Amino acid sequence: MSIIFAIFIFVVLPVTVSILGLLLVRKYTELSTLESHNEVAGFIYAVIGVLYALLLAFVVIDVWEQYRDSQNYTELEATSLVNVCRDVEVFPDSVKSDIQENLYKYAEQMIELEFPAMYNKTTNEELENTYDRIWKGIYNYKPDNSYNQIWYQETVKEMNEFDKNRKMRIFSISQEIPSLMWIVLILGAALTILFSYLFGTQNVWAHIIMVFTLSSMICITFLLVAEFDHPFGGLIHVTPEAFERSLINIKDLIISNFLQLL
Repeated sequence: MSIIFAIFIFVVLPVTVSILGLLLVRKYTELSTLESHNEVAGFIYAVIGVLYALLLAFVVIDVWEQYRDSQNYTELEATSLVNVCRDVEVFPDSVKSDIQENLYKYAEQMIELEFPAMYNKTTNEELENTYDRIWKGIYNYKPDNSYNQIWYQETVKEMNEFDKNRKMRIFSISQEIPSLMWIVLILGAALTILFSYLFGTQNVWAHIIMVFTLSSMICITFLLVAEFDHPFGGLIHVTPEAFERSLINIKDLIISNFLQLL
């Protein structure tokens, strides 16, 4: 979704409808009738406004934490990838090179395949196969001394961390606000804006500005919630920057090992 289209759907269109609704009410309702509601409506509106503000704040905090968690899992996964690559440095060259090549390939596929797939809330099968090959390379290695045994245990420990962060990152792809919550938010916004029509002001432009400000703030918040609700595909989304750094680090290790063999 482009930013222009998102702003039109979540802000421009509903705000325009809100103002048109106000103009219709002002056209077919006497000003004296609206003014007679001001005192009583003011108390009720204050309660409605506070309750809806609390609801919006809760949802914004929830989606922000969801986005932040997705970013953290991604960065931790990328960090574990480099840590495993360094841990296997003490393994025999044949074992080490195979594991490191698959780690490098994993980082490449994350950037080129997995992130585009996550944009559409799916995962890539090729990356899954590469991930399995990394584990197989570690499974097949049998340490032949206590020193390698220590590093093998550290590698398995780091791989378990890698696995945990990877699974949490995949799980976060499908996390989203329940449909019922969206219904409550939209109905709450409609009731809050409609209630603002009940106030009477002598200057119609002042009333329009009030409704415009109220509806704009609510709609902008909706836009923010909708974008954070899709952490890998919204206008504000998690980028593959962490894996790009990991790719460079793994590449440097592989090149360094190659130069040592010359």
